[in-house]
Amino acid sequence: MYEVTQICTNTWQIREDSDLCPVYMYLLKGSERAVLIDTGYGSGNILELVKQLVDTEPAVLLTHGHFDHIGGAYAFSNVFLEPSDSACYQRHLQILQEMNRLSSRITIHRYPNSKPIHDGEVIHLGHRDLVVIHTPGHSLGSVCYWDQTNQMIFTGDTCCQGDVLLNLEYSTSVQIFHNSIQKLQQRFSHEILWPAHHAYPLHPDILQKYSVASSLLLNHKVKGIPADGPEGPCKHYLYQDIGIYYKEL
Repeated sequence: MYEVTQICTNTWQIREDSDLCPVYMYLLKGSERAVLIDTGYGSGNILELVKQLVDTEPAVLLTHGHFDHIGGAYAFSNVFLEPSDSACYQRHLQILQEMNRLSSRITIHRYPNSKPIHDGEVIHLGHRDLVVIHTPGHSLGSVCYWDQTNQMIFTGDTCCQGDVLLNLEYSTSVQIFHNSIQKLQQRFSHEILWPAHHAYPLHPDILQKYSVASSLLLNHKVKGIPADGPEGPCKHYLYQDIGIYYKEL
């Protein structure tokens, strides 16, 4: 169910397999506290697992409000989310229930209300700081977390070596996503990226691929081909080894 890999000192990647798509969570420990970035589908006892690694209950930092990232949040006392994704979080709790992904002992009422985090906020772990970077695109409240100490960025679904989905209910336009990618490019050139899906880790040159692909679409130099998404018709543009699903430019 879960596979744990230590990626550097006091930092673990936790993989949760699924018939949909495997998802990665990240557990980070400082000298004073620990945090878990995302909680997966919630198919197992993620709290018990992480307490074996860090000996305490970590705070949860969500990258966004989709069901494959919030499923295990019911087990934690403190769950933080960028406020723009509050409606998405509540809707995707319902989706988890509708998909019968919650066991009989878990109900929506077990899930805590999320607490707000904001762009630029610094989360102090003790000799280790994380910075919140608001990167709307995949969802309105998507964020990345920059680990300044270890020069790593945990990107959630903002940037994966695959397709970014801008065609969902709470997604934004290609333009807003492009602005978020540029924001990351302007600040980072050497950091290693740790995404929530697909290949890892990623070199920051993947940001350039997404920047070029979104620019080509916005400048009408290319067009996406019609596609069927989980929430209706959309378009898909493939650029090298990444792609963008979208509904509006």
